[in-house]
Amino acid sequence: MSPSKLGSRSVGLEAGFDTRLRFHVRSPLLFGRRLLSALNHTSAGLGKTQSPKRVFFDRAVFRFYAVGAAGIVVQLVALTLLKSGLRLDYLPATALAVEAALLHNFFWHERWTWADRTRSLAAGYTGQLIRFHLTTGMLSIGGNLLLMQALAGWMHVPYLLANGIAIALCSALNYLAADRFVFRRLRKR
Repeated sequence: MSPSKLGSRSVGLEAGFDTRLRFHVRSPLLFGRRLLSALNHTSAGLGKTQSPKRVFFDRAVFRFYAVGAAGIVVQLVALTLLKSGLRLDYLPATALAVEAALLHNFFWHERWTWADRTRSLAAGYTGQLIRFHLTTGMLSIGGNLLLMQALAGWMHVPYLLANGIAIALCSALNYLAADRFVFRRLRKR
């Protein structure tokens, strides 16, 4: 079946099923296109796009954000337990919760997101963990503490909402640090 078009060419929404029973949605929203492109390029068997020109990012981006989503759960659960359960102040609780999420994320990035790169890095596991903490860790802990102080401390935003905002704002920088520095590709000689 050919896709049915709704709306005009420049501001429309296109949806439909193709012969391989994949659902396609095209929207003028850039994020939606990138998300769908990521889903089409995963190893989950959702298919491949028709044209290589339409590839916005690769499998590592999808895996990075999937691991990150699980890391968010780890961080928010740890923050809730530390703040509400152990009655720690929100800033030390945030730092410890971010560290728990960092260790979780490193474990899965090393084994899944960038598994093809980690086997060939000379620095080994310890070197990667140190680089991960010096880049992504510093960005995450520093960014989360600054944003938590601003949002929860000064603006009185509820601490879990403030932490979710802080995570979202730090995620793009964390991807770049992990992709370009921690799990970088070795240059071919």
